[in-house]
Amino acid sequence: MAPAVQGMLKSVLTRMPNPWRFGPKDRPIELAFPRQVERLVARYGSLNVAPLQPRDLTQIYREVVAAWRKGRLASLSQRTLRLSPHILFWRDAPYLLGNDPAFLTAYFEVLSERVCRPTMARGLLYAYLRDYPVDLNTFGLFCQLLTRFLEAVPGDSVFLAKWRQNVRQFDLLREAGPSTVARAWFGKGSPLQQMASTGFTGEIGRQGFIVHVARETARTLYHRLVDNAATMHDVRWFVELCTETGPRGTQFRFPLIAGPFAEALLLPFQDRDPAPELKDYITRVLLAVLRDPRLHPWPQVQERAKQVFIRWLIGETIEEFFRLIDRSAEPKWVYRRKFWMAYYRRGYISDVWVVLGPEARDEARRMGQTLRLPPGSYGMLSGANRRQSALLLRIGSLTIMEWSHDGACRIWRDPRLAPRLYQRVYEREDLMNRNYDKRILHHSSQDYGWQRKLADYIRDQTGITVTSRDYMLDA
Repeated sequence: MAPAVQGMLKSVLTRMPNPWRFGPKDRPIELAFPRQVERLVARYGSLNVAPLQPRDLTQIYREVVAAWRKGRLASLSQRTLRLSPHILFWRDAPYLLGNDPAFLTAYFEVLSERVCRPTMARGLLYAYLRDYPVDLNTFGLFCQLLTRFLEAVPGDSVFLAKWRQNVRQFDLLREAGPSTVARAWFGKGSPLQQMASTGFTGEIGRQGFIVHVARETARTLYHRLVDNAATMHDVRWFVELCTETGPRGTQFRFPLIAGPFAEALLLPFQDRDPAPELKDYITRVLLAVLRDPRLHPWPQVQERAKQVFIRWLIGETIEEFFRLIDRSAEPKWVYRRKFWMAYYRRGYISDVWVVLGPEARDEARRMGQTLRLPPGSYGMLSGANRRQSALLLRIGSLTIMEWSHDGACRIWRDPRLAPRLYQRVYEREDLMNRNYDKRILHHSSQDYGWQRKLADYIRDQTGITVTSRDYMLDA
């Protein structure tokens, strides 16, 4: 709490009856009334202002514009002046008043003469933080004028003391404000508590200035992750700031934050992977708020960041497919697993989709939350042996289909003739179509016969190479 606010509240509360006594001495007021102090700050220091109805917004705008064009701003009524901050940065208006330096200068002169009161300061600060016009040429001028007005308002109310302190402490009326707030808050306590104690609640806790704070925290986290200096607490703090749980699950708290959010979490890992715990946490969060980018577009996110996440999902998909199949596969399955993991570990698999048969789906249900395949991220196989599942891979220009149990590997050079990835349901005939270019039986696994044939074919078609040592079992 700001010292000025705390001192004023203590002076007021000391004049109130104190029922808490320890023998002959009164209990200190800040110990006797801690909740009352916080409630008073929340109530009287709040910046929340009731929004205007569209009809009132239009009426106030017309009155102010008409008065400005006639050179009669000083003739506006007290009510119109009091509500006028709502229309300063109204982007749907035909004429943006807040982007006119002459208007702003005259406007603040009138306010200083007619309504230099805490209620006016509240409305101006609210409009500024809600609409945050940092993109306008008049941003610096407006901040200067509002700073002067705020200091000129007479009185020392809880509201004035709190917000004057906020403006000074966090550079709220300077372009550096969001970065100052981000540095002061980042990783400390709960972000929602930080917002509430500073006064960012209601509308200004969801749009405007606070969104720029969220973007600055994204930059801060990005650099910490690049430098290997970020902790799990830092990442969780950032996620708590930017997301919330709603009726439809986890969603973003702020508009247009998806891009900075995902990029801060993914771009530091273009050339390396994070620690398993961190990677798993980031994966679960991004799937919750943005879902699988292979199935749902991420329009606000850079392609580089999407590719990092897709790489992670490919790894998760392959590893979980193998984990499911390992429980029921034939002994020779271990050779197929080793072969395809060789291509994955070298980064040669550009996409993957698993198609689970009934037995694998039953096993997935038994695994419950320990299954790392996100909902909807696999297809279902119908019309085949219950034990059978399939793995569809893309390596270079090739589409490859591998069975989990007895069944030949099939390869298509033309993706238009191959089974399509990302379908929800596949019939056995979809995967057994005769338009393939190569069919390889899994003979002589222990002698690495089929492995050599398949690796040679992939090399000849794509130029992608793995060595026999990459896919041979450990001795």
